[in-house]
Amino acid sequence: MLDDVEDTSPEAEVGLNSVGTFGVSSASYYWAREGGGISRAIIYLMCRETMYQLLYVNDYFWTTAGPEALTNLALAVW
Repeated sequence: MLDDVEDTSPEAEVGLNSVGTFGVSSASYYWAREGGGISRAIIYLMCRETMYQLLYVNDYFWTTAGPEALTNLALAVW
């Protein structure tokens, strides 16, 4: 009957799964909110400049055109 009791001593072995886990699932909600906020801030900074942006997972893709294209890209990266 004593064999069924779990060992709660400090020397008890603890198992930790370190394979196949990537953070907490609820963290994706907050990362999506942060990505959306950053995207909206970039759109706000660009005012009426021609610029397209795509956020996929954790990478941005920006496309610009016109005489101020490099300045717009530098502003977006900053």
